[in-house]
Amino acid sequence: MGALGTWVDWADIIGGFSTAGALIAASVAAVYAKRAAASSHNLLQVERGRDAANEMQSIREQARLIGAWFEVKPDPDYTPQSMAEMGQPGPSLARLHISNLSNQPVYEVRVRALDGNAEPINFEVLPPQATDIRDVSMSLVKPNDSYSAALILEFRDAAGKEWVRHRGRLAQVLKVGGSIKPGDQD
Repeated sequence: MGALGTWVDWADIIGGFSTAGALIAASVAAVYAKRAAASSHNLLQVERGRDAANEMQSIREQARLIGAWFEVKPDPDYTPQSMAEMGQPGPSLARLHISNLSNQPVYEVRVRALDGNAEPINFEVLPPQATDIRDVSMSLVKPNDSYSAALILEFRDAAGKEWVRHRGRLAQVLKVGGSIKPGDQD
C-alpha cells in the first residue's frame, strides 16, 4: 500500500499545481482583459469625438462657402468740374458682393450694415455657384472700417440650418425655447 499511496500523493500534488497554474493563468488573463476593455473604451471615446467633429464639419461645409463683402472703387464716370476738384479724390462707388460657392442654394439671405441705418438687402434664394453684385449707398461703408466687418450676413442652408456671419466669423443660430442664441463659432 506504500507504493500506491505514493502515487496518489503525487497525483494530488500534480493536480494541485495544475489547479494553481490554471488560477494564475486565469488571473493574468483577467488583468489583460480588463486593460483591453479600458483601452477599447478609450478608443471608442476617441472615435466618438472624431465622429462628432466630422459631423460638425459636414454641417458647416455649405455655410463656410457663403460670404458677403463690400468693394469700393472710384467712380469711373466722375470728371472734375473745376480746378479745385482736379487734385482731390472723386466720389466712390460701393458694391456689395454676396457669394454662394457651394453646390446647393441658400435661402432667406439677409445682409445688413452694422450701423443699422440702411434697409437690409434680402434674397429669397441665392443659387449655387452664384455671386450677386449690387450697387449700394456709400453710407453703408465706413472708410475706416474693414469692408468685410461692416456687415452682417444671415442665411439658411440647404439642410434648413440658420447661420450668421459677423465680422468674418461664422456661427450657427440655435433656437432654444423660442429665443435665438449663437451656437458653435468658426
